[in-house]
Amino acid sequence: LIGLAYLDGIDVETDRERALELITRAAEADLPEAMEKLLNMYYFGQGVALNYRTAMYWCRKLARYRERTLGEEHPDTLKMYLGVAYLFTEIGEYRKSLEWNERVYEVQRRTLGEEHPDTLVALHNLAISYGKLGDYQREAELCRRVYEVRRRVLGETHAQTLGTLNNLALSLEKVGKYKEALEILEKVYEAVRADSGEEDPTSLIVLNNLALVYCGNVDNERALALQEKAYALQKRKLGEEHPDTLTTLANMVTTLLNLGNAERALALAEKCYDSMRAVLGEEHPDTLIALSQIAACCSEMQDYERAISLDEKVYEGYRRVLGEAHPDTIGELTRMALACRQIDQYERACELDQKACALWEKVRAEDDPERLMAEGLLVESYLKLGRIREALQTGEPLLPLCREVFGEDGSVTVFMTDMVEGARKMLEDPQED
Repeated sequence: LIGLAYLDGIDVETDRERALELITRAAEADLPEAMEKLLNMYYFGQGVALNYRTAMYWCRKLARYRERTLGEEHPDTLKMYLGVAYLFTEIGEYRKSLEWNERVYEVQRRTLGEEHPDTLVALHNLAISYGKLGDYQREAELCRRVYEVRRRVLGETHAQTLGTLNNLALSLEKVGKYKEALEILEKVYEAVRADSGEEDPTSLIVLNNLALVYCGNVDNERALALQEKAYALQKRKLGEEHPDTLTTLANMVTTLLNLGNAERALALAEKCYDSMRAVLGEEHPDTLIALSQIAACCSEMQDYERAISLDEKVYEGYRRVLGEAHPDTIGELTRMALACRQIDQYERACELDQKACALWEKVRAEDDPERLMAEGLLVESYLKLGRIREALQTGEPLLPLCREVFGEDGSVTVFMTDMVEGARKMLEDPQED
């Protein structure tokens, strides 16, 4: 209590250093109120610098205290387990987050039933964990399950129902279902804005997600306008280095690259990377994404040597943090291969393409858009190296899938068709080769 007095300046002069010392002593002596206070202080950056790892320390300590005093299946203990899972997500340790969310879900399902609100929270969190690990189909499947129950029990416009819809849309966007994702997010944004106002943090997150899907739909001008609006509001409401603000900034980099403005994109990417490294750490997945964006900017500006060097660093980070078969890790292989082609390193590009395709084959269906694009690039690598028969053997079976997924006139279909026809012509007329 004396620590709280110093923290808030109640009957004494404010002294945050003294306050933190006293509250920490109480927390280390197993006072649950002190542990919870420190958890919130470090999670929200109240009176101290925001630090998710320190918040995790106090969350786990409080969870162990609840286990000892209340038992593993008490609602308050399970609430702390959910907190631990959430913080593992925030610090980028997604596999651990999945394990804790599975643990909570199984207890809630067994003790409360499939449709209890607390069980649905656990299932929704489990869906997000699958998405973070790159299993977007599983994420979408679980989000739909949660949405249908919440819509029926809580109503169409309840905050939890809308939150589930938001995450469902994001998982659909990741598997290329842009139209459905866009329709859902426009509906969610209008409902959240009507209820909470357009400057509410939740409204801004949904607005940023809406921009992301516009970007996927190749309406980059619209996406950039929404992102700039969200970023300005988040910077004012949350601060320049808040993770939500930085996420919007990172998304702006992608949109600017799509619009061909590599110089502005690079400036924002470097700013974003420096902030994320300071706030989240060197190997947090979001920090690595920002570094990958710097590499992408370098490629656009034809600084391929630097791009490859940065991509290698990102790839090693992803491999350690997310695993070799995560979509972001595989995508980094493809980006390295593209940069290698630009400086005529075709042998290395081909090796990277082969590795990427072998990994996609393990984790995605044969009609997955990302897998098809990676396989198309492998066909191109074979052609560049004069390995015409391998190009034809790889490319011909892909054509029907490309037509089905991207359409007859889609850019990937046209690209694949040109390469296959070119390979056929080379075999028929070796002189032209």
